[in-house]
Amino acid sequence: MRSLSLLLFILPVAMLPLAAQEVNTTLASINIDGSPLSVIGMGPITATGYTDSDISVNMRSMPGTPVVMLVGSYSAGANQLPVYGFNLDILAYGPNQDYSSNIYLDGYSFPSPGTWTDQTGNLTFIANLVACTAQPNGSTICNLPATMNRTFQAITNDPTNAPWNVRSTAAARLTMVNGYKLFALSGDNSTLYNFLGGFQFPFYNGTYGSCYVSANGFVSFGGTDNGFPNPSVGSTRSGVRRIMNYYSDLVPETSATQPKIYAQMFTDNGMRRIRIVHSRLAEFSNTTGPHGGECIISENGDISVYVHPYNAQGSINTVVGITPGGNLDPGGGAGATSYGRDLSQDVVGGPTVLGINKSAFELFDLGSTFPANPLDLAGFNAPTRITYIRAPFQSSYTVQ
Repeated sequence: MRSLSLLLFILPVAMLPLAAQEVNTTLASINIDGSPLSVIGMGPITATGYTDSDISVNMRSMPGTPVVMLVGSYSAGANQLPVYGFNLDILAYGPNQDYSSNIYLDGYSFPSPGTWTDQTGNLTFIANLVACTAQPNGSTICNLPATMNRTFQAITNDPTNAPWNVRSTAAARLTMVNGYKLFALSGDNSTLYNFLGGFQFPFYNGTYGSCYVSANGFVSFGGTDNGFPNPSVGSTRSGVRRIMNYYSDLVPETSATQPKIYAQMFTDNGMRRIRIVHSRLAEFSNTTGPHGGECIISENGDISVYVHPYNAQGSINTVVGITPGGNLDPGGGAGATSYGRDLSQDVVGGPTVLGINKSAFELFDLGSTFPANPLDLAGFNAPTRITYIRAPFQSSYTVQ
């Protein structure tokens, strides 16, 4: 019975010429990444999102009512031909930059048991435009334009709205910014990476709108570090301010391991974050590999570091963790060891609260400390990430 009512609902919708500049009403409203409650009188609605981010498209109508969500995708500035015959209230890229009923539609969500509003009248769709797609041959394609526009407009059943008994929400236009950035690095070099959209990252006692991405498995702030001095505890404390997901003598130009160094900006529960990844890099002279890790930095200053499970013990010293650099941390203190900190114990036995400007890194080596400290962070158990929670307005962290 429900399937039949859905079919009867779709048929008149296909013939319905929607007027331009529809607005939200109490019985049909839509918004992006906000409360599912009605937003009255707005339309069209615009918002900005990032690729590889779950973005909520919230629709509100009467409880237990079927919904068709129209979805259009197009490159910013493109003028595509009409498809399906549905009109969306999106911005026309013409001389007057006015709103019209131009059609930029390449698909819509077919009604299913999941496309009915709940008992309070709410329905949420998740929009996620993936920056990179895996191919059958194992390669990855990351060729989206810098921005993509996606439009949404919902049509719902409304028996009070004769003669068609349907009602349209306003149109919502989401500008999806491609947050993916691939770095071409070789040797021991680094490159400046400017964050998108005014992203600011508080790290120890500084705030940064950019960082340097090194070929050697770390990112640094306020300065760069080209070359590889075979790190020690002392040189890591005295060097540049950095986050190290697998700091070692890595060689990104060795193609046998299919290496890649990239960044991806995304949103997570309303928080903007950047993932910086060193993937499958060989060690110097191709002695061991692949090696790699990733860090995620957030606008609130939180950090997570992950050492990929494919890592094995290298033949060269490796450091994982964070440091303020510049000898701001003189060393010592609770939990300190000859190899920095034991991060796995900081996490498993934590949370561990650090002091102001204290480093939280671990040196994995082949005998320059006694006893030697073998790598034990490659996908280690419960959890697999080292998370640094920044104390608000302070230069201290909790490790968990």
